[in-house]
Amino acid sequence: MTDLSRPTINKHLETLQSSKHYKQYTAQFEMMTDSVIVAMTKSALEGNVSAQRLFLEYMTGNIGKNARTQNNYIQLNGVIFRDEKLKILSPEQLKEIESILTTVEVSPIENL
Repeated sequence: MTDLSRPTINKHLETLQSSKHYKQYTAQFEMMTDSVIVAMTKSALEGNVSAQRLFLEYMTGNIGKNARTQNNYIQLNGVIFRDEKLKILSPEQLKEIESILTTVEVSPIENL
């Protein structure tokens, strides 16, 4: 902790960002941006999953936001049952589906 007040720290940060030396320092990183994006894209195209994820996050502006989409549905013989369809079923229909699914023995799927 410093003995500086918050307004003093903010003033110093503003001064730093407008200084000639700081602009020169950050300019070197801005020039590297294209090279880094090219390397990331090349790595993604070669199959690097982390690079693919980072590339997509960069292109969509979602870097560091940990956006995850979860799709919940049941698919039987090519027919997809999403939440919207399940909500319109009667309680009796839901009970019937539940009883069918709970009586079926399923072996573990490997390599999922």
